[in-house]
Amino acid sequence: MSDFKWRRVFALLATQEPPLQVWIKWVGSDTNEPIETPRTVDERGATFGDLGWRPYIAIEELFLRAYVERPRGSKQSRYQAIESLRDALKSLGKLPLESAAGGGFRITGHLPAVAPALSDEDCDGLPTPFDAFARALFSAYPDWRGHARLNEVHGGQCLWVEVPPPPEADMNGPLWISTAGGEVTVGIDYSHSHFDWPPDAYDDVLEHIRDLLSERLSVHGQFIGEWLSSAGTGPAERTIRVGELRVSRLRVRSWHGMHNRDETFA
Repeated sequence: MSDFKWRRVFALLATQEPPLQVWIKWVGSDTNEPIETPRTVDERGATFGDLGWRPYIAIEELFLRAYVERPRGSKQSRYQAIESLRDALKSLGKLPLESAAGGGFRITGHLPAVAPALSDEDCDGLPTPFDAFARALFSAYPDWRGHARLNEVHGGQCLWVEVPPPPEADMNGPLWISTAGGEVTVGIDYSHSHFDWPPDAYDDVLEHIRDLLSERLSVHGQFIGEWLSSAGTGPAERTIRVGELRVSRLRVRSWHGMHNRDETFA
């Protein structure tokens, strides 16, 4: 299903009554995550409450269900609401709909990156030197243009890229790159790294990304219970020292999962 059909699906969901229960399964995830219906919808993605903007390319499946209790003032039963929604979605074109337990249905399908890719002309809208960085990034990783967008921050344009990791990475969200705040930030799993910005220096950023993708670098997080105490990246083969006596869990992840491990401490 094309990204543009996903856009129409979410635009339709935002107008439905009674309210819906909606879950999304992201590419690379084993579970469905409950979300709010989208606040804003554009050609590349939608904004989902606390999740913020997410690209359609990262969506693998939707599970939809009307609320069990009919909201006050609603003229439709739960069954009627689901049937009405099903008919409305069918009007958008051929969608991979299937019935599901709990009185709802799923929309499934692997999504190709068919949204308009960010062009060099789009990158020209970035302030110097981030325009040159964007072109260098997409020269190295041309497929990432379909995962990129321009955001407006404090009256200026910044680059935002989200790349879904392979399923075996078992990471907390995509690899992301931002040029907000007059610097480049690269985030992966629970960690992110800031890169100061001399006018013509972006080699360090590209080298950092290459090292993450090749698994020369891994990312680790130290937890006290469910609370993240610290996180960072470093050589994948290194021994990681636990920073606090209270740390109860060490989590290590790498792009292809070769160095993944979880250690617990009494």
